[in-house]
Amino acid sequence: MSDSQDDLSNIRLLLEQQKLLKLNNTIDRYEVIDELGAGGMGKVYKAYDPNLERVVAVKLMSANVNREDYALRMNKEALATARLQHPHIVTIFDFGHSPLGSFIVMEYIKGENLESYLRTHFPLPESLYLDLFIKMAEALAYAHREEIIHRDLKPGNIMLENGEPKLVDFGLAKLMDASTTSSGVIAGTPHYMAPEQLGESRLINQKTDVYGLGALMYQVLTGEPPFKGTLLEIYQAIVKKKVIPPRRLNRKVSKEIEAICLKCLEKKPARRYQSMKPLLDDLKRYQAQRPILATNHSLWDISIKWLGRNQHFFLHLLLIVMFVGFSITLYTRHQKLEKQALQIKKKQASKHHDSQWLKLEALFQKISSWPQSNLSSDTIEKQLEEHDQTISSYQGILYQQWAWFLVKRSFLEHNKETQEKYLEQALKKFNHAIQLSPYDQSSYVFAYFAAAQHSDPKMREYQRQTQRKFLEILKTRGFEKK
Repeated sequence: MSDSQDDLSNIRLLLEQQKLLKLNNTIDRYEVIDELGAGGMGKVYKAYDPNLERVVAVKLMSANVNREDYALRMNKEALATARLQHPHIVTIFDFGHSPLGSFIVMEYIKGENLESYLRTHFPLPESLYLDLFIKMAEALAYAHREEIIHRDLKPGNIMLENGEPKLVDFGLAKLMDASTTSSGVIAGTPHYMAPEQLGESRLINQKTDVYGLGALMYQVLTGEPPFKGTLLEIYQAIVKKKVIPPRRLNRKVSKEIEAICLKCLEKKPARRYQSMKPLLDDLKRYQAQRPILATNHSLWDISIKWLGRNQHFFLHLLLIVMFVGFSITLYTRHQKLEKQALQIKKKQASKHHDSQWLKLEALFQKISSWPQSNLSSDTIEKQLEEHDQTISSYQGILYQQWAWFLVKRSFLEHNKETQEKYLEQALKKFNHAIQLSPYDQSSYVFAYFAAAQHSDPKMREYQRQTQRKFLEILKTRGFEKK
């Protein structure tokens, strides 16, 4: 049969199909309610199934698909796709043949397709399209495990119902993998075809669907398909041209999502994801803010992803570091203030010390010049008693001065008892001076001299002890008794 005869036959079939549908308003037992849409392979109707009392979607194949060879292939594909039971794949209920042509019955989705949705909602937020990509990759990975390849992935084949995506027309594109349409154009949707679908070998496998999902992702990200133009220009671009990176058309797209999309759209199948699983893994890695495999990452990129993934831990750590830093700052500040306060105290004490020392120095000058000074011995004695606590802080030298004053005073007394009273007081001061400065030789000399003047034998014994101690000190300093 020639091509012209085929065309004429298809036209007659189409006219007959329309006439029968108009007369009967049914496809087999399914009562047509409304037309939902039309495509290259047929029309989709909303219909009612009186046997099961439910609303369904019925796809009635076009006249050219109803030829015997395609009808046989459709039976095979319908049987295969009917096995698919997945939350994101539209379920096939039935298939068959009627006077109108071959048909497939599937679940009815109350919603709109992704192509229509993008016209009014582009650009989609990242969280929404990332969820969409993951669910479609999961559905395709499941289908591939069941050895079914979609081959016609596009926004028009994804239905949205209450925000949940469902993939339709599973396996239908496979019916035309070795043919062309009656007009000589390769079947399928050109904008989303992989290069191998246009080649002579037609080596179609899972990587073909990887490309198709990449093309679908590209349109979701940029608002347009990977390539535009006439049919011939699109075919040439699919085989030869590189796609424009999505970020050039939409700066809100992340580098990672762009890398995933471009890896799917590689011309050579060997450079794409080798199946849906690694693609799905990369999408989930990105969702979890972990480095993806589609691109190389710097240490900075990895760190940023880690921080985003562990932000609660990082915030707690940051709070701890800030608290420790604040505590150290407070402690350092407190130590500094204490040090400053101590320095001020020392300065004040030094001033007080200097003031006391000046008073004592003036007093001891008077003592050293006594009895030539105008002060009476009683006045000097009284002033020394008043400054006893202060004198103790100046070590033994001041007690020596005090003791020597008492010795000189004893010399001026004519009463022996009074003399010895002053000498005993002097010895006590000398003894105190020795305790404060045990290696001060002058203290022993003065003590020895004071004891020698005393008439009491006990004092003379003290004199000898003082002499022995004094000689021991001299010996330790290198002097020997001559």
